[in-house]
Amino acid sequence: MNFKWFIDSISLEMISWIILMIAISLISWLIESRKWQYLVKEFYELRFRESVLQNLTSQAASFITPFRLGEFALKSLFFSKAHRKNVVSKVFWANFSQMVVTSTFGIASIITLSSINDKQDIYFILLVLSILIIGLFSVRFIDKKLQISTIPQTQLVITIGYSLLRYLVFASNWIIVLWALNYDFELIDVMLKIGLYYLLVSVVPVLQLLDLPVRYTVASIVFESTLQQEEVILIASTIVWFTNTAIPTLLGCALLPFKSFKLAQA
Repeated sequence: MNFKWFIDSISLEMISWIILMIAISLISWLIESRKWQYLVKEFYELRFRESVLQNLTSQAASFITPFRLGEFALKSLFFSKAHRKNVVSKVFWANFSQMVVTSTFGIASIITLSSINDKQDIYFILLVLSILIIGLFSVRFIDKKLQISTIPQTQLVITIGYSLLRYLVFASNWIIVLWALNYDFELIDVMLKIGLYYLLVSVVPVLQLLDLPVRYTVASIVFESTLQQEEVILIASTIVWFTNTAIPTLLGCALLPFKSFKLAQA
Protein backbone atom coordinates (compact mmCIF):
# COMPACT_ATOMS: atom_id res chain seq x y z
CA MET A 1 0.00 0.00 0.00
CA ASN A 2 1.29 3.50 -0.86
CA PHE A 3 0.91 5.26 2.48
CA LYS A 4 2.38 8.44 0.99
CA TRP A 5 -0.77 8.67 -1.13
CA PHE A 6 -2.84 8.30 2.04
CA ILE A 7 -0.88 11.00 3.87
CA ASP A 8 -1.09 13.33 0.88
CA SER A 9 -4.84 12.74 0.64
CA ILE A 10 -5.45 13.83 4.21
CA SER A 11 -6.96 17.28 4.23
CA LEU A 12 -9.18 19.34 6.46
CA GLU A 13 -12.15 17.98 4.53
CA MET A 14 -11.01 14.38 5.06
CA ILE A 15 -10.50 15.01 8.78
CA SER A 16 -14.03 16.40 8.91
CA TRP A 17 -15.35 13.23 7.27
CA ILE A 18 -13.48 11.06 9.78
CA ILE A 19 -14.89 13.07 12.69
CA LEU A 20 -18.37 12.54 11.24
CA MET A 21 -17.70 8.80 10.97
CA ILE A 22 -16.53 8.65 14.59
CA ALA A 23 -19.73 10.43 15.64
CA ILE A 24 -21.81 7.94 13.64
CA SER A 25 -19.93 5.04 15.24
CA LEU A 26 -20.61 6.41 18.70
CA ILE A 27 -24.30 6.79 17.80
CA SER A 28 -24.36 3.11 16.86
CA TRP A 29 -22.95 2.28 20.30
CA LEU A 30 -25.60 4.44 21.95
CA ILE A 31 -28.22 2.41 20.08
CA GLU A 32 -26.55 -0.80 21.27
CA SER A 33 -26.58 0.55 24.81
CA ARG A 34 -30.29 1.31 24.58
CA LYS A 35 -30.85 -2.24 23.38
CA TRP A 36 -28.86 -3.63 26.33
CA GLN A 37 -30.78 -1.45 28.76
CA TYR A 38 -34.03 -2.74 27.28
CA LEU A 39 -32.97 -6.40 27.45
CA VAL A 40 -31.99 -6.39 31.13
CA LYS A 41 -34.91 -4.29 32.37
CA GLU A 42 -37.00 -7.40 33.11
CA PHE A 43 -34.71 -8.19 36.05
CA TYR A 44 -32.82 -4.92 36.66
CA GLU A 45 -33.48 -1.23 36.00
CA LEU A 46 -30.20 -0.21 34.40
CA ARG A 47 -29.50 3.48 33.87
CA PHE A 48 -28.62 4.45 30.30
CA ARG A 49 -25.28 5.87 31.41
CA GLU A 50 -24.41 2.54 33.06
CA SER A 51 -25.49 0.68 29.94
CA VAL A 52 -23.12 2.78 27.81
CA LEU A 53 -20.23 2.15 30.20
CA GLN A 54 -20.93 -1.58 30.28
CA ASN A 55 -21.00 -1.81 26.49
CA LEU A 56 -17.82 0.17 25.89
CA THR A 57 -15.80 -1.63 28.57
CA SER A 58 -17.11 -4.98 27.36
CA GLN A 59 -16.03 -4.07 23.83
CA ALA A 60 -12.52 -3.51 25.18
CA ALA A 61 -12.58 -6.93 26.87
CA SER A 62 -13.94 -8.71 23.78
CA PHE A 63 -11.28 -7.14 21.56
CA ILE A 64 -8.66 -9.68 22.63
CA THR A 65 -10.92 -12.73 22.92
CA PRO A 66 -12.49 -14.92 20.18
CA PHE A 67 -16.27 -15.09 19.76
CA ARG A 68 -16.59 -11.98 21.97
CA LEU A 69 -16.13 -14.14 25.08
CA GLY A 70 -14.74 -11.15 26.96
CA GLU A 71 -18.12 -9.45 26.64
CA PHE A 72 -19.90 -12.35 28.33
CA ALA A 73 -17.37 -12.47 31.15
CA LEU A 74 -17.19 -8.74 31.85
CA LYS A 75 -20.91 -8.02 31.64
CA SER A 76 -21.56 -10.86 34.09
CA LEU A 77 -19.28 -9.14 36.60
CA PHE A 78 -21.55 -6.10 36.66
CA PHE A 79 -24.37 -8.18 38.16
CA SER A 80 -24.79 -10.42 41.17
CA LYS A 81 -24.51 -14.20 40.82
CA ALA A 82 -28.29 -14.49 40.98
CA HIS A 83 -28.56 -12.54 37.71
CA ARG A 84 -25.57 -13.91 35.81
CA LYS A 85 -27.38 -16.70 33.98
CA ASN A 86 -29.91 -14.16 32.74
CA VAL A 87 -27.11 -11.77 31.78
CA VAL A 88 -25.33 -14.42 29.69
CA SER A 89 -28.61 -15.27 27.97
CA LYS A 90 -29.26 -11.59 27.20
CA VAL A 91 -25.75 -11.11 25.80
CA PHE A 92 -26.32 -14.11 23.53
CA TRP A 93 -29.66 -12.72 22.39
CA ALA A 94 -28.24 -9.23 21.81
CA ASN A 95 -25.45 -10.62 19.61
CA PHE A 96 -27.70 -13.14 17.90
CA SER A 97 -30.26 -10.50 16.97
CA GLN A 98 -27.48 -8.44 15.40
CA MET A 99 -26.33 -11.52 13.49
CA VAL A 100 -29.88 -12.11 12.24
CA VAL A 101 -29.93 -8.62 10.74
CA THR A 102 -26.41 -8.97 9.28
CA SER A 103 -27.27 -12.37 7.80
CA THR A 104 -30.53 -11.14 6.32
CA PHE A 105 -28.87 -8.22 4.53
CA GLY A 106 -25.88 -10.35 3.54
CA ILE A 107 -27.88 -13.22 2.06
CA ALA A 108 -30.21 -10.80 0.28
CA SER A 109 -27.11 -9.10 -1.16
CA ILE A 110 -25.68 -12.42 -2.36
CA ILE A 111 -28.93 -13.40 -4.07
CA THR A 112 -29.29 -9.98 -5.74
CA LEU A 113 -25.65 -9.80 -6.86
CA SER A 114 -25.76 -13.34 -8.24
CA SER A 115 -28.82 -12.44 -10.31
CA ILE A 116 -27.27 -9.36 -11.92
CA ASN A 117 -23.62 -10.44 -12.28
CA ASP A 118 -21.88 -13.19 -14.19
CA LYS A 119 -20.48 -14.79 -11.06
CA GLN A 120 -23.45 -16.84 -9.95
CA ASP A 121 -21.32 -19.86 -9.04
CA ILE A 122 -19.03 -17.90 -6.71
CA TYR A 123 -21.88 -16.12 -4.96
CA PHE A 124 -23.86 -19.36 -4.72
CA ILE A 125 -20.91 -21.02 -2.97
CA LEU A 126 -20.60 -18.05 -0.62
CA LEU A 127 -24.33 -18.25 0.07
CA VAL A 128 -24.20 -21.97 0.91
CA LEU A 129 -21.11 -21.62 3.10
CA SER A 130 -22.59 -18.65 4.94
CA ILE A 131 -25.86 -20.46 5.61
CA LEU A 132 -24.01 -23.55 6.84
CA ILE A 133 -21.79 -21.59 9.21
CA ILE A 134 -24.64 -19.47 10.53
CA GLY A 135 -26.85 -22.54 10.86
CA LEU A 136 -24.16 -24.41 12.79
CA PHE A 137 -23.88 -21.69 15.40
CA SER A 138 -27.64 -21.19 15.49
CA VAL A 139 -28.44 -24.85 16.15
CA ARG A 140 -25.87 -25.05 18.92
CA PHE A 141 -26.82 -21.92 20.78
CA ILE A 142 -30.44 -20.92 20.14
CA ASP A 143 -32.19 -23.67 22.07
CA LYS A 144 -29.60 -24.07 24.82
CA LYS A 145 -28.78 -20.43 25.48
CA LEU A 146 -31.32 -18.08 23.98
CA GLN A 147 -34.53 -20.06 24.48
CA ILE A 148 -36.25 -18.11 21.71
CA SER A 149 -39.60 -19.79 22.37
CA THR A 150 -39.73 -18.22 25.84
CA ILE A 151 -38.98 -14.67 24.66
CA PRO A 152 -42.11 -12.49 24.26
CA GLN A 153 -42.88 -11.54 20.66
CA THR A 154 -42.78 -7.85 21.54
CA GLN A 155 -39.25 -8.22 22.89
CA LEU A 156 -38.18 -10.09 19.75
CA VAL A 157 -39.48 -7.33 17.48
CA ILE A 158 -38.03 -4.47 19.53
CA THR A 159 -34.61 -6.13 19.86
CA ILE A 160 -34.44 -6.85 16.13
CA GLY A 161 -35.51 -3.24 15.54
CA TYR A 162 -32.62 -1.90 17.62
CA SER A 163 -30.23 -4.24 15.80
CA LEU A 164 -31.54 -3.12 12.41
CA LEU A 165 -31.16 0.55 13.31
CA ARG A 166 -27.63 -0.01 14.56
CA TYR A 167 -26.69 -1.93 11.40
CA LEU A 168 -27.92 0.86 9.15
CA VAL A 169 -26.00 3.44 11.20
CA PHE A 170 -22.60 1.74 11.31
CA ALA A 171 -22.86 0.43 7.73
CA SER A 172 -23.36 4.00 6.50
CA ASN A 173 -19.73 4.70 7.39
CA TRP A 174 -18.66 2.68 4.35
CA ILE A 175 -20.67 4.91 2.03
CA ILE A 176 -19.26 8.03 3.70
CA VAL A 177 -15.62 6.96 3.48
CA LEU A 178 -15.90 5.81 -0.15
CA TRP A 179 -17.53 9.13 -1.02
CA ALA A 180 -14.79 11.04 0.83
CA LEU A 181 -12.06 9.08 -0.98
CA ASN A 182 -13.69 9.77 -4.38
CA TYR A 183 -14.31 6.08 -5.04
CA ASP A 184 -16.44 5.64 -8.16
CA PHE A 185 -19.56 3.69 -7.19
CA GLU A 186 -23.28 3.32 -7.71
CA LEU A 187 -25.25 3.55 -4.47
CA ILE A 188 -27.33 0.37 -4.87
CA ASP A 189 -24.31 -1.66 -5.95
CA VAL A 190 -22.15 -0.52 -3.04
CA MET A 191 -24.99 -1.10 -0.56
CA LEU A 192 -25.28 -4.70 -1.75
CA LYS A 193 -21.53 -5.17 -1.45
CA ILE A 194 -21.53 -3.68 2.05
CA GLY A 195 -24.15 -6.26 3.02
CA LEU A 196 -22.00 -9.06 1.60
CA TYR A 197 -18.87 -7.64 3.26
CA TYR A 198 -20.40 -7.54 6.75
CA LEU A 199 -21.81 -11.05 6.38
CA LEU A 200 -18.42 -12.50 5.42
CA VAL A 201 -16.39 -10.74 8.13
CA SER A 202 -18.97 -11.65 10.77
CA VAL A 203 -18.83 -15.40 10.11
CA VAL A 204 -15.03 -15.62 10.31
CA PRO A 205 -14.14 -16.57 13.92
CA VAL A 206 -11.08 -14.37 14.43
CA LEU A 207 -9.85 -12.16 17.26
CA GLN A 208 -10.93 -8.55 16.77
CA LEU A 209 -7.31 -7.68 17.51
CA LEU A 210 -6.26 -9.59 14.38
CA ASP A 211 -9.23 -9.09 12.08
CA LEU A 212 -7.92 -6.11 10.09
CA PRO A 213 -6.07 -8.34 7.55
CA VAL A 214 -9.28 -10.37 7.15
CA ARG A 215 -11.23 -7.18 6.49
CA TYR A 216 -8.61 -6.09 3.93
CA THR A 217 -8.94 -9.39 2.10
CA VAL A 218 -12.73 -9.51 2.17
CA ALA A 219 -13.06 -5.87 1.09
CA SER A 220 -10.68 -6.39 -1.86
CA ILE A 221 -12.69 -9.41 -3.03
CA VAL A 222 -16.15 -7.98 -2.46
CA PHE A 223 -15.50 -4.59 -4.02
CA GLU A 224 -13.61 -6.21 -6.93
CA SER A 225 -10.97 -3.49 -6.88
CA THR A 226 -8.83 -2.59 -9.85
CA LEU A 227 -5.17 -1.91 -9.13
CA GLN A 228 -5.90 1.81 -9.10
CA GLN A 229 -8.81 1.41 -6.68
CA GLU A 230 -7.22 -1.16 -4.36
CA GLU A 231 -5.45 1.48 -2.28
CA VAL A 232 -8.75 3.31 -1.79
CA ILE A 233 -10.48 0.12 -0.62
CA LEU A 234 -7.67 -0.81 1.77
CA ILE A 235 -7.56 2.68 3.25
CA ALA A 236 -11.36 2.75 3.48
CA SER A 237 -11.26 -0.59 5.34
CA THR A 238 -8.72 0.83 7.78
CA ILE A 239 -10.74 3.97 8.43
CA VAL A 240 -14.00 2.03 8.91
CA TRP A 241 -12.25 -0.41 11.27
CA PHE A 242 -10.69 2.52 13.15
CA THR A 243 -13.98 4.38 13.60
CA ASN A 244 -16.30 1.41 14.19
CA THR A 245 -13.98 -0.84 16.25
CA ALA A 246 -10.78 0.83 17.43
CA ILE A 247 -12.28 4.08 18.77
CA PRO A 248 -14.97 2.34 20.91
CA THR A 249 -12.32 -0.12 22.13
CA LEU A 250 -9.96 2.69 23.13
CA LEU A 251 -12.81 4.46 24.93
CA GLY A 252 -13.61 1.23 26.75
CA CYS A 253 -9.96 0.76 27.73
CA ALA A 254 -9.85 4.33 29.04
CA LEU A 255 -13.03 3.83 31.08
CA LEU A 256 -12.21 0.36 32.41
CA PRO A 257 -9.77 1.43 35.17
CA PHE A 258 -12.38 3.85 36.53
CA LYS A 259 -15.34 1.45 36.31
CA SER A 260 -16.17 -0.17 39.63
CA PHE A 261 -17.90 -3.53 39.43
CA LYS A 262 -20.92 -2.59 41.48
CA LEU A 263 -23.12 -5.66 41.56
CA ALA A 264 -26.75 -5.27 40.61
CA GLN A 265 -28.87 -6.83 43.35
CA ALA A 266 -32.38 -5.81 42.39
